[in-house]
Amino acid sequence: MSPGLQTILLKLFLWQIVPGYDYYLWTNESLKDGGVIQTFLDSKRDFTAKSSDLFMYKNTPRVQEMLKRWWYLVTRYDIEDNLAMKKASAKFKL
Repeated sequence: MSPGLQTILLKLFLWQIVPGYDYYLWTNESLKDGGVIQTFLDSKRDFTAKSSDLFMYKNTPRVQEMLKRWWYLVTRYDIEDNLAMKKASAKFKL
């Protein structure tokens, strides 16, 4: 498995790797404003993404299915991660 796929695997399956949390956050080093986390929590949304480099999600079965779909699209088509995320979240209306 390529290093890129290993990274994607980690960010999409944090809910399985580190279970027991209501919310998960993935970011690279680009997160400079911690207020974005509170904004997400206040929004009552299940999923939000500025890009595939910064997203947060509530640990719900619906979101888990979307993340599995995202993984499927990335591995099936080996395409850009952002494109796969947009397709998966659109399918689940997140």
